[in-house]
Amino acid sequence: MSVYNGFLYSKHEVYENKIVWRCSDFKKFACKSRCHTTSEDETGEILKYTDHSHAPNVAKSEAKGLVNEIKKSAENGQFSTR
Repeated sequence: MSVYNGFLYSKHEVYENKIVWRCSDFKKFACKSRCHTTSEDETGEILKYTDHSHAPNVAKSEAKGLVNEIKKSAENGQFSTR
């Protein structure tokens, strides 16, 4: 999962040097928004993104971002990922 501008994205397609992310609410709202980033081996920089057909769920995206940060710190440290 990825968070950008208050929206959650899930990994949709992976190419050699690019990752295409799809809005995590694509089924719920029929949202066609996509976000293109460089690959994880590179910088992970946002290349382009399209607009959403719904408002962002800020609380959900902040919670997911916090969970991801905790998991990353657990992987790099001595704490359990659980």
